[in-house]
Amino acid sequence: MKKLEIRCFKDSSESVAKILSDFGVGYYSYLEVSTEADSEPICVYSAVLPDEILNDAMGKISEVLDLRKTDNQIVVTDVLAYISTKLDKLQEKYQSTKSKNPLELVIQPLEQFIRPNLDSVVLIIISIVVALAGLFLNNEAIVVGSMILSPMLGPINAVVANASLGRIRKVAYAEANVFLLLGISLLSAYLLTEVLRNLTRLTITAAILTRSSVTTFDVIVALVLGIASALGLLAKLPGTLVGVAVAAALVPPLAVTGIFAALGNFHLAGQSFILAVEYLFGLKAGGMLTLQITGFSPRNYWEASKARKYRIRFLMFFSVVVLILLLVIVFVAPSTTVP
Repeated sequence: MKKLEIRCFKDSSESVAKILSDFGVGYYSYLEVSTEADSEPICVYSAVLPDEILNDAMGKISEVLDLRKTDNQIVVTDVLAYISTKLDKLQEKYQSTKSKNPLELVIQPLEQFIRPNLDSVVLIIISIVVALAGLFLNNEAIVVGSMILSPMLGPINAVVANASLGRIRKVAYAEANVFLLLGISLLSAYLLTEVLRNLTRLTITAAILTRSSVTTFDVIVALVLGIASALGLLAKLPGTLVGVAVAAALVPPLAVTGIFAALGNFHLAGQSFILAVEYLFGLKAGGMLTLQITGFSPRNYWEASKARKYRIRFLMFFSVVVLILLLVIVFVAPSTTVP
């Protein structure tokens, strides 16, 4: 169950009331008066409704409100508990309806990942430290631990979701955040390996070598992970479930790139870096394709039209990058040999 609160001007109030009534939702309304002398009274409608019809109700209400105006607002909050036989019957009525998360519930949690923050920087450094420990010890369990710590999923999802909505400025910020985290990962792995090689003799383990070769199968895995990431985003699954898989694709290859760069083997460093880039753009292409198929787009027609144009462009760009990487793997990158 969700609590839906709509604020609107009086000229739209009757339309809002009719929409709520058509869905069979009980509601209450009141006038909210601003302290500003010239302000027009705002009509406030409040209702509790099942999750199954939340997206449709918000879509209908968005059509009758000009949400570019500050005073027109739709606010959704979780209902932790309720006691109402009428709401029980309403939920039973719509239980066969396929539940779809509203656009706002998907995109707003990603706002925190659009710009860099200290927590993400600290976490990515810690995840690289743990990854290096697992790689040099040839311990996959420790490598998995580094994946859990990695904060890469949030910024990647922010790029994919905002690209699907045609929000170019936010895509640019989120993309910059992704590449900042990638750069910090590479630099951390390089510097830590430089320190370790001066303290002890480093052994190139099987765990390291397996992340220094690229195959066409990795592209398929990246696309599948991108699809899983987008579906997890739409279904509001816990980020850790998909985040570990995404981190598995990115953190170890980045750590291996830093390792071989510090050891002076730029051929294998390039191989592992291609693997990381391959996963990065495969994730984005798979995610964009999934959001395209599921109809993830803005509610307002003027925004949806603009988003459709940019969505196709981004999807084509990510797909072309993946295709180029495939060609590099097939025709340029030789198979990995132990140095």
